[in-house]
Amino acid sequence: MDVTKKNILSTLKKMKKHERSATYFKKIFTQASKEGLNINERYEQGKNILHYTIEGGYDNLINFFIKLGLNPDICDDNFVSPLHLAVNKNNKKAVKKLLKAGSDVDCAGEFEQTPLHLATISGDLKMIKLLLKYHADIKLVDEKNLSVIDYAIDEKNVKIINYLKKQIYKKEEKI
Repeated sequence: MDVTKKNILSTLKKMKKHERSATYFKKIFTQASKEGLNINERYEQGKNILHYTIEGGYDNLINFFIKLGLNPDICDDNFVSPLHLAVNKNNKKAVKKLLKAGSDVDCAGEFEQTPLHLATISGDLKMIKLLLKYHADIKLVDEKNLSVIDYAIDEKNVKIINYLKKQIYKKEEKI
C-alpha cells in the first residue's frame, strides 16, 4: 500500500461517503500503519482520521484508530474535535466511545465552547446527561463568558434549565 497523504486522503473520502465496509478500512489502515502511516496526520481542513470516521458513521472503528495511536483530541482547522463533531451529529454511540477512550470531555472548540455547550445549544438533554456522566464541567464559560446554563436560558429550554440547576445544586451541596 502506498501511504502517501494523497492516497490516504482518497481512502478517507471513501470513508466519508460510506462507500466501503469497516473491515475494508481496518485492513487498509492496519497495513498503512505497518508501512509508516502518521496516524495523527491532518488532511483537508485539518481533519484527522477520526473526523472522517465519525462523518462516515463508522463508530465501530473509533477504538481501532485510537489503539493505533490516534489522538482523539486533535481539532480541525475550525477547532472542531472528533468529540465536538459527534455531539453536533447527535451520535451518542460515538460520543460514548470517544469518552471511554479518554477524549477530553471539556475540550474547548470554536469560540471556546465545550461539547456540553453544543449539546445545550442544540437542546439535547440526553447528550447533556451523557456528557455530565463523564464529568463535564458545568461551570466552564466560552469566549463570550457564557456558561451552559446561560445558553439554556437563551434557548428558553425550561427542561434543560431545571436539569442543569439541579446538577449545579448537587455539586455545590457536596462542597
